[in-house]
Amino acid sequence: MQRLWIRSQASMEFLMSYGWALLVVLIVIAVLAIFGILDVDKVTPDKAELDRSVVYISDFKVTNNRVYFLVLNSGSNTVLDFQINATNCETESEAVDLAPGETQLINIYCGNNKVSKSRFKSDLVAHYSISMAGNTLDHVNHGKVVSLVVSAPAYLEYEEDADENATEGQWTNPDRLNDGSWHVLSRGYAGEVGTSYYYANYTIPPGALESSMWQVYDTELLDNILNFSLSDHINCWNHGLNEGKLIFRASSRWNPSNRVTWDCKDSETTWENMRDVAPLIEPSIVEEAMWWNLTG
Repeated sequence: MQRLWIRSQASMEFLMSYGWALLVVLIVIAVLAIFGILDVDKVTPDKAELDRSVVYISDFKVTNNRVYFLVLNSGSNTVLDFQINATNCETESEAVDLAPGETQLINIYCGNNKVSKSRFKSDLVAHYSISMAGNTLDHVNHGKVVSLVVSAPAYLEYEEDADENATEGQWTNPDRLNDGSWHVLSRGYAGEVGTSYYYANYTIPPGALESSMWQVYDTELLDNILNFSLSDHINCWNHGLNEGKLIFRASSRWNPSNRVTWDCKDSETTWENMRDVAPLIEPSIVEEAMWWNLTG
């Protein structure tokens, strides 16, 4: 009995001596976790997975503005309209069909605000259908992605035709203004007094940078095509971001003085001039296009 009491007393003394220290350690860990200093996701390996899904994420990458997934249909039936969404991003991936054993690369646009070498984490939601024995079964699966953000290399993408275009005033051969040919021209008012306008609007694609360029050509350039970077016309770029599209115009003016101008819209009511030239012969417009500088 005395031996049992001695053991009990020793246990109490141990708890009294070291219990407070253990309690302090637990409180410190809790405080660090509450304020995000101790974040399990920061020390766990990169991962991207869907729970109980026939579609398996075999590889993935997170860049400054996109999340990429290499998805594999591991089942024996075709997967229809597979889409995946990271809840911290703005859009879903495009819907794809996956035959049994097929792999496809899909991506989600996720803004331009992710800092390189930071940690990205988000819940995932996948939607798809499987057709079996004449019945179509809809599926929703949840998962998670945790990954280091890597810098997305920039690349150029050419867009020949504006999403919207229009003319104002009289043009000779107005179809030449947007026919894709950089060798034929059009001019306004055919020698009469007045100014003719051509308008071209380009929808800004996801991942586009302000260093994207508007490419223009008029007859005074003598085969030298000009590229105007929107970073040099930042008000036009910012207005375009608000509108979701960049708005440009070219003008051809005859008497009293021949003139060709190229402008971008920098507010609801004003335009910023990018080029203003007095041609030696006639104020002719040849062609225009966009070079998008994209990331991701």
